Amino acid sequence: MSDQKFSISELIKSESFNRWVYGRTDAQENEYWDQWLKKSEENRSRALKAQQYLTRFSINPSSRPDAAKSWKKIENSIGGYSITNRKLPSEAHYTYDFIMRMAATLLVVILLGVAALDVNVEAEQNQETLVQNFVEKEVATTYGERKIVNLSDGSVITLNADSELTYRVNESEPSDVNLQLNGEAYFSVTSRTDTEYSFNVNTTAGSVRVMGTSFVVSTRKGHTEVALEEGSVAINITNRSNDIFIEPGQLAVFNTDSDQVDIQEVNLDVYTSWTTHMLVFDQTPLDQVIHRLEHTFGVKAEVQNNEYYERRISGSIENTSLEVIVSALSQTMDIDIQLEGDAIYFD
Repeated sequence: MSDQKFSISELIKSESFNRWVYGRTDAQENEYWDQWLKKSEENRSRALKAQQYLTRFSINPSSRPDAAKSWKKIENSIGGYSITNRKLPSEAHYTYDFIMRMAATLLVVILLGVAALDVNVEAEQNQETLVQNFVEKEVATTYGERKIVNLSDGSVITLNADSELTYRVNESEPSDVNLQLNGEAYFSVTSRTDTEYSFNVNTTAGSVRVMGTSFVVSTRKGHTEVALEEGSVAINITNRSNDIFIEPGQLAVFNTDSDQVDIQEVNLDVYTSWTTHMLVFDQTPLDQVIHRLEHTFGVKAEVQNNEYYERRISGSIENTSLEVIVSALSQTMDIDIQLEGDAIYFD
């Protein structure tokens, strides 16, 4: 019976599969989905996509947003799945064979490293533990790539190029979110009250605790930067016992070698503009401009004249074409800049 093929839509509508996803199946259903998953890679792929739909997790390629800075507009343009008010057909719509042919999905997916759900757990085990184990995910981007991650509590993350994000969410408590970031990401976090779980972004240098806000975190250049757009965040440094709070419009810089935090007022567009496919510079040192290009496009820069590092760049440009950016820099700095393969030469 486990030879039957199911479409993603059929899996989503199946009450038996829904019970499987949320850890409510009995031993007989567990055995069925276990065998069904083992049958083929196609079964495992469809089961994973159906699970992502039902648990409201999705990773979408970023689309070109409006120039307006309102993150809500970006979020609305992305869209996403929701299971609110979804009515599933009753099991009376399925034959016994149909239901029994739907019982093994996530175990094999998990064994392959896609998730960590133990489908052989006893039925009386806590459902929260099941789901918490299930929704640990890793997302990575290559050069020139961005990804949008929609969390089940309504928070949205834009992961910049050349970055990695690991996050684990307890679906029974959607606001309980912990992430590990290596690279750069923009966070739009759903508001929380003091009695709710906080949203935590962890880096090698410390952590950022959020109660609802929009901000950018970057772990480039050997330290962590936090640029706050709105709301409030508390920064906890590895070598420091007390939290440090910053205000909107401020940038906090810290690292693992010190218990000090450098806080300064900044032009936030410099740190958030990449989310709107733009690069904004405001008296930005050349080395920072180069660093941005290297991590966005995977190129290396060679500067022949060290005096160029004293230059500061101001202006904005679309960051969809490296060739256009190099040409604009050449005109702005009034020097010869050449792009050859994966190298930029400042002559």
